Amino acid sequence: MTSISDEYTNMNDISLTETFIGVFPPEPPHLQEELLVPGEFKYVISNSSREMLQNAYQAINQTETWSFVRNDIESFMRSGAPEIKLISKKMAQLGYCGHSGFSFGWTMRQMQFIAKNGEEEYKNIANF
Repeated sequence: MTSISDEYTNMNDISLTETFIGVFPPEPPHLQEELLVPGEFKYVISNSSREMLQNAYQAINQTETWSFVRNDIESFMRSGAPEIKLISKKMAQLGYCGHSGFSFGWTMRQMQFIAKNGEEEYKNIANF
């Protein structure tokens, strides 16, 4: 007669993974492991920051001005470049009219980082 301890000893030769494959459902994805959807900024905690970033991302996409944003620009806030006016106008058309000079400059610097380094890299440094 086989005892319970003998059966347990024999099971030590089999890994738990081999024994229970398909028995348990996969672990749910964690927020940090979600697939990156460009321009959604789901990883940004602050709702107001996320709204500004989404709006600017859409405006830059729709105006096709990513190559301009990638340039070294001394001041987005004070720039008289036609591309800035175009982006700003599109932001308002898309529903965001609440920028101060500071928030516009901050938002555009975030977009510039994305234009130069990609959103995956931006996600790694975004902590707000």
